[in-house]
Amino acid sequence: MKGRFSIALLLLVACPSVEDPGFPPPDVDDDDAVDDDDAGDDDDAGDDDDVSAIPPTFLRFVSPEDDDVLQFAHTIVLEADGDAPGPVEVTLDGAELDTTSFNQTTGRARVDLDTVLHPDGVYTLRAELTEHDLDDEIDVQLLNGDLLIYELSPGALDSEDHPPVQLQVPEVGVSMQVQVDFAPTPNTEFAFGVVRESNGLYAIGGVPAPQYPTGASAAPPWAGGVPNHPNRDWPTGEYTFWPVANEEMNGAEATITAIVKRAFEEPVIGTLDLDLYFSPGCGLTASTAPTHNDFGAFLGHIDGILQQAGITLGTLRYFDVSGASFDVLNSHGEFMDLLATGVPSSDRTLDLFFVTNVDLNAGPNINVLGVSAHRPGPALRHGTLQSGVAVETPRIFNGNEDLAAHTAAHEIGHFLGLMHTSQVGGEEHDNLDDTVESCDASDCWGTNLMDPLLDPGGPNETITDDQTFVLLRHPLVQLIE
Repeated sequence: MKGRFSIALLLLVACPSVEDPGFPPPDVDDDDAVDDDDAGDDDDAGDDDDVSAIPPTFLRFVSPEDDDVLQFAHTIVLEADGDAPGPVEVTLDGAELDTTSFNQTTGRARVDLDTVLHPDGVYTLRAELTEHDLDDEIDVQLLNGDLLIYELSPGALDSEDHPPVQLQVPEVGVSMQVQVDFAPTPNTEFAFGVVRESNGLYAIGGVPAPQYPTGASAAPPWAGGVPNHPNRDWPTGEYTFWPVANEEMNGAEATITAIVKRAFEEPVIGTLDLDLYFSPGCGLTASTAPTHNDFGAFLGHIDGILQQAGITLGTLRYFDVSGASFDVLNSHGEFMDLLATGVPSSDRTLDLFFVTNVDLNAGPNINVLGVSAHRPGPALRHGTLQSGVAVETPRIFNGNEDLAAHTAAHEIGHFLGLMHTSQVGGEEHDNLDDTVESCDASDCWGTNLMDPLLDPGGPNETITDDQTFVLLRHPLVQLIE
């Protein structure tokens, strides 16, 4: 807290009387032996100038110290001596942070630094007492990365009375993913969350927010993100969260995590790291896949598809699925159990599982080739029932690795937040302006990577600009500036 102190000086002046004109008589001039500079004038040993302020002799940083690493908010503390050091100016690489005064009791001054408003790097902090020609400077490292993680706790879920949780999103935020963790009950049917900014204009999850359609979740963690449309502004500032669930889950404990992605330029390019998991019997293992020619071609084709959105595949890690065999996925329950076999961590990677057959009932005459846990999938979460996507391997080996790569890229697109361009039956379409409807009541055809069915003439792998906007804003895509 900045403190200001002042000293009140009371000046007593003797007023001349009527008989005393207040100046020397005519016969006593200023040049006499007893002039104004004698021992009795204002300059003598007892005059007012003897009660003068002691000037400062030093100025230094108390906190942070030289070469410190700073994250999120930090209070800069300065120290100086003297009675009244005066205003001190603090700059970060030459840009003014604040000008403040010293507390005369403690001899210290404080300035707040919000490190998330500046790109990562080494900066010079400089403080100056210009009135006294004193200064001090140190070098500090700002290190936040492009993801700001806020752990929030609303308590118990409730289907009607949702406890609100607030968060201040910094102005450099370009997107935010909200994750709601909850303890499932035997009667769990769905759970989802809602987030609105201060004016109530933006929301995700559930019926109140058709502009940001996000699926409900039958298992934790639920995830939803904003913005997912380039024509809607991203309003930073104060947000309020309401975790929502069905009545059967009333009382279930829940926590909220908000992951804010920050950028200092418009997101254009990025990388995506993958953790590759191989189930027993799928034809590949963690040791054979890295040198398998067909698998290498498969990964290269995925990379080529995603590069339309400015995304390249980054680090690839290989794992074998341990425990029970998930060679054939016969239900969504088995699929979620497969995802839970991932290595628990908070690494910034997407889990891609390989099985022999995805035998899920999606409708008559529909053969499912891959499946994604959620739209969007939760970032930085591994070993949960919602952590990843799964695809079949046989097409990798029978000359159809391009078809297998299309399927994998399609499921990755779901996990990063993309909807189908249309749903089978033509009753629902995505809300992006530059995608084309790909289904009507009786048929579907090829228009885009996110078509629900493969066109008999071959899959269309197009990714539009609006879809690119969504993909680049998922927390798993590491932006390159």
